[in-house]
Amino acid sequence: MANPEYDFLFKMVLVGDDGVGKSCLMSSFAEGKQYMHTANYMPTIGVDFKIRTINVEGRVIKLQLWDTAGAERFRSITTSYYRGANGVVIIYDITNQINKVINFIIQQINKVINFIIQQINKVINFTIQQINKVINFTIQQINKIINFIIQQINKVINFTIQQINKVINFTIQQINEVINFTIQQINKVINFTIQQINEVINFTIQQINKVINFTIQQINEVINFTIQDHIKVRVINFTFDKGSSNQLYYTKDQRSNQLYYTKDQ
Repeated sequence: MANPEYDFLFKMVLVGDDGVGKSCLMSSFAEGKQYMHTANYMPTIGVDFKIRTINVEGRVIKLQLWDTAGAERFRSITTSYYRGANGVVIIYDITNQINKVINFIIQQINKVINFIIQQINKVINFTIQQINKVINFTIQQINKIINFIIQQINKVINFTIQQINKVINFTIQQINEVINFTIQQINKVINFTIQQINEVINFTIQQINKVINFTIQQINEVINFTIQDHIKVRVINFTFDKGSSNQLYYTKDQRSNQLYYTKDQ
């Protein structure tokens, strides 16, 4: 989110030997006044900080000026302020011997390069650590997702198996019920058939008995009728030859009222 007070923010670091005028140059630039190095000027201890805001082509630019101590005993402290710098200003005294100046410039450049390399290594190491964290986190999340999917699949499989078992058990129950019902119906039909057969047999026996009884009655009636209607009567004694005597028998048919003669009774 942009800051409404300025458009750009730059961090500038001033480096150089002690007594070369770093603080004077920074104060003159930041406050717009001319500062001269005097014998009463106190050297910078550690680091000094000033801010200046300038306008460039309609853009507001805020400069953070960091004045580092040039004394050797503060070198280990001042290098930590290089972090996040957008620019480095190397200040040296041209009145010193050229070799000293060149050596100082090379030392400062080497320090800056070493610091940059250290920072790059830190950034690389930090980036690798963050990448490893992201990869590990991603792997953990993927494993969680895979485990969740496996759990859900197992739940679905278990649920499906349960439903299949329920369907199978229900089907078996229905089949058993149908079989039992069929057996009951078959038993009913068999029992009904047996009852009907028994009834038919009993009816047939009754009818046979009736027929037999009727036949016996008819036979008895015929016998009685025959006995009543056929009566043998001995009526005549006569002689066929001399010295012999025979008897004749006749049978009278009451219906035709005729006589039938026979020798034997």
